[in-house]
Amino acid sequence: SFRPGWFADSLAGWREPLALLWLDVDLYQSARDVLAGALPALDPRGAIFSHELLVGHLEDGEIVHAGEPPGALRDVLAERGLAYRAEHAAGWTGVVTFPESPARGAERLLAALLDHLRDGDHRARAARQAMGLRNALRDLGRRTRSAIFGAR
Repeated sequence: SFRPGWFADSLAGWREPLALLWLDVDLYQSARDVLAGALPALDPRGAIFSHELLVGHLEDGEIVHAGEPPGALRDVLAERGLAYRAEHAAGWTGVVTFPESPARGAERLLAALLDHLRDGDHRARAARQAMGLRNALRDLGRRTRSAIFGAR
């Protein structure tokens, strides 16, 4: 369901049970707002996928990055005393699982969803558009050379 508004308002008091939380925000405070509203509803066997969780943000299964959404995720989990394991999955995406989570299942779920998620990802769209532009410019160059120098 679509809930318009700021995360702090639209997710306040979220009570519907969650098995999976997809966190795709760009600001520290936005991540905290999402987690404040949704984390209490996350099943202890669930998982959190974060779009901003890079390899360099992790060390030995813990989030070490202090800023941006990874830092907010780390801070909220620490404040709530929740044990977790964080792993980089692919691209910009990482997964956080808990002691009761079937971690291997979370990775299989991500693998199954990754192509679909890439389609909705603004960075992937921009890369595809750039490749399309590059290909169009290359084709224009070929046609221009052909028009000037004749077909070869």
